[in-house]
Amino acid sequence: AASVVGAAALTGLQDAVISDIGGTTTDIAVLSGGRPRIDPDGARVGGWRTMVEAVAMRTHGLGGDSEVGLEDGGLKPGLTLGPRRAVPVSLYAATGGEAHAALTRQMDATRPGDHDGVFAAKGARAITDLDERSAAIVASVGDGAAVEDLGLGRRDISALNQLFRAGALRRVAFTPTDAAHVLGLHDGFDAEAAWMTAALFARRRGGDGKVLETDVEALAARVIEKLRRRSAELVLEAAFERDGFEEEGLSTSTLARAALDGRGGLAAFELKLTAPLIGLGASAATYYPPLAEMLKT
Repeated sequence: AASVVGAAALTGLQDAVISDIGGTTTDIAVLSGGRPRIDPDGARVGGWRTMVEAVAMRTHGLGGDSEVGLEDGGLKPGLTLGPRRAVPVSLYAATGGEAHAALTRQMDATRPGDHDGVFAAKGARAITDLDERSAAIVASVGDGAAVEDLGLGRRDISALNQLFRAGALRRVAFTPTDAAHVLGLHDGFDAEAAWMTAALFARRRGGDGKVLETDVEALAARVIEKLRRRSAELVLEAAFERDGFEEEGLSTSTLARAALDGRGGLAAFELKLTAPLIGLGASAATYYPPLAEMLKT
């Protein structure tokens, strides 16, 4: 709600789509006549209604710190973003995390490890009632350690993921923030650590046995493009809902994809916003100008 009111005050706009991108989530709302639209059923969070009257806002697990992953199955897997949040490796390395030595060892290894470029760091909250296995993992991690160096078995990895979910430990992994450092779009953290993390991710293999990417910058560009494209789809979802279209998946339909891709033929498709797009958040200046071009606003 504060984002919507602040956007209206700072821009002077009466009508706009407002998208607030943070590290963990993207929150989207519509400004109409200088006021945010109110929904009696409340905000929509991951498809669920809060059922408490509030600003009509859609919240999605997409942000600069969304962990980059690979789609399951398929010969040539695509990239996924989130919904799990991770601390960017570039940030972890810049704030005292012992990342460089581990990343260098992983780069020099003859075979990729299952957890290359992934670290565990001390969590934000202390949990005292840990079982013996979990307590041993927390002790091994200390202030931070490469997961590959912990020598964990399958049951230990399951316990580690439980510790991540509980907040006892923080997961550190490849994110769009790291990709932005590889491309020089951000420069506030450790770009070298970001590059090595991206290089380790790029050599992961699909079902065809081939590496994901041979060019690190090309991989980073794919990550940034994925975030921008998904952001455009989420903005369109909010616009469709505002216009009364309740069907799910319209923004990712075949025709919507053709329009966003700019594909033309005997039948050409175009989707555009008829109101300005306001981007808020630390990374909005990096991601949103090309997104506005995509939406022709």
